Amino acid sequence: MNNKRNILLAITVLVWASLACQALSPSDSASVPPETAATEEESSSLLPSDSSATEEEPVQNGGIYDGSWVGTNTVDNKEILFTVENNQVVSVALNYTGESNGCDYHGAISIGENTGGMDPIVVDGESFSSSIDKFGDDLTFAGTFTSESEASGTLLIKSPADGICGVFEKEVSWTASKDSSVDAEPAEDTSGTVSEEDTNSIVTQFFDAVNAGDMDTAMDMVGENVMFNFGTTTQFGRDNLKAYLTSSGLTYQISGVESFSSGMAEFKATASDGTTYSFCTILLQDGEIISLSLQP
Repeated sequence: MNNKRNILLAITVLVWASLACQALSPSDSASVPPETAATEEESSSLLPSDSSATEEEPVQNGGIYDGSWVGTNTVDNKEILFTVENNQVVSVALNYTGESNGCDYHGAISIGENTGGMDPIVVDGESFSSSIDKFGDDLTFAGTFTSESEASGTLLIKSPADGICGVFEKEVSWTASKDSSVDAEPAEDTSGTVSEEDTNSIVTQFFDAVNAGDMDTAMDMVGENVMFNFGTTTQFGRDNLKAYLTSSGLTYQISGVESFSSGMAEFKATASDGTTYSFCTILLQDGEIISLSLQP
């Protein structure tokens, strides 16, 4: 019995001795020679740390939709122009028509972040939408980018009871492409458009004739149902425009003319009575002025 107890005691002592030796023996990593460990530590310091992988990337300016967009609506082929910068629509030029109770008219607006009249429209994902109040009409301009170079959308036009043609509501669809001097192709039907060079020429010739008091020459450049306004009052008709210019007797100094495709131009004007018009647009169709707007 004493022998068995002695054997168990001896085994227990050996087990504890073995565990003690394992605890005191150097680990595998500690057994690496100092110079090798230093080399491995130096190499690992050259690798990117976990924190660098999670650092925020710098914010980049610009967006995939940035650029000038040119298109027309799908109802009456009126022009749609807008500019995108840093994924915001910063300028808009819209040409539209309205009809109610036999009353027809053309509407044209040109506004921008830098020229006045609008705040930037944020592109939310692939879409944008904004309401624009111009000449009493409430316009809702909305669009979706279907690719980096193609877009489509709607223009909803609402006119109030005190509008030129009374209450009406009309929505038209539009399509547009990002303008490119390399990739742009001429539209299939260009019969009603005017080149940028011709647009500049007509704008200059029109106001030269007005300033010279030659109203007949000026009116030869104007469409019969032209829509015009010098400030807040909007009128229609070639004869009314001639009467207005003749009775006012004012001359106009034009500057900063910038033409777009399909016969739309923006410019600034200073009248001889000192009035400054900072937001001016002119719209041509088949070589005739169909819309003229001078706004302070």
